[in-house]
Amino acid sequence: MSALIKFSGLTIKMGRWHLSAVLLGFISMGHVFAEETGQNLMSAQEVYLYAVELQEKNQDYQRAATEFGRYLSYARRHPEADYPNHEEVMHRYAQSLAKGGEYQRALTAYANFGKQYPQSKKIAQLMFEMGEIHEAQKAPQAARFRYGQLKNYAPESEWKDRASLRQAWQHLQLGEDTKALKRLNEIEDPHYKANVEKVLLALPELERLPQKDPKTAALLSALLPGAGHAYLDRPKDAQFAFLSNGLMIGATVEAFEQDMPALGVVLGVLELGWYTGTMFSASSLAHKQNNEQRQNYLEKIRPYFASESIGLKIDF
Repeated sequence: MSALIKFSGLTIKMGRWHLSAVLLGFISMGHVFAEETGQNLMSAQEVYLYAVELQEKNQDYQRAATEFGRYLSYARRHPEADYPNHEEVMHRYAQSLAKGGEYQRALTAYANFGKQYPQSKKIAQLMFEMGEIHEAQKAPQAARFRYGQLKNYAPESEWKDRASLRQAWQHLQLGEDTKALKRLNEIEDPHYKANVEKVLLALPELERLPQKDPKTAALLSALLPGAGHAYLDRPKDAQFAFLSNGLMIGATVEAFEQDMPALGVVLGVLELGWYTGTMFSASSLAHKQNNEQRQNYLEKIRPYFASESIGLKIDF
């Protein structure tokens, strides 16, 4: 079966399947035209409502980000239309990306918000949420910079004290107790003041935690292999260090006594490396134990620093 199609006096003979393809093409074009002429705004609003439900009710942040992205795509393609909630959607889009674990895309979305709405009342909040993302990325320096930027930009904002609280926590994580104390004393919001007072009472106890001196551990290991590990209350490690070094030294002496100087030199070099490694091991284990004790204590007071906005899992 075929059909004759005339275009400006030109007759084209087409088969059945060719004709079907042409008709489908016209239908598709008609659908696009319908979107372009008025249905687009309504569909964007429907997408907005659906995305909010995904974000708040279902907590399906990846799908929510996709739907908010669709809304923003509509707005970019039709800037002449009036899209309600556009500022809110840009914020929700960035939040959904962050909660979905797409941190770099979220940071880009926050930056785009700032460019489009530089005078928005949400700018301070966005800076704080960007700081949270940096913390979740295990980038404390970037987070501290962002929180400091917030405090300089909006010194009277309600988010200022939250930023100081997060900075104080980061300083404590890094062992910078003096800087942490300075940040805590900056906080004025009564909502956080009670927790700050609890932290201030807990800080002296942090300084009194039993610590092992890494230099002492290394020196003891130099005087007698294994003694540094015994000082750290690690008897099995001490026993291993003592026996292994003793065997290596004994084997080196035996090689020279048996008139095998080449073997003795090789064993001596190996023992020197093993002996030095024992000293280094004792020193680094002292640092590790001290840090673990400190972190265990900080975990007890961590709830006092809760000030999250988007509630990311921050653990660094």
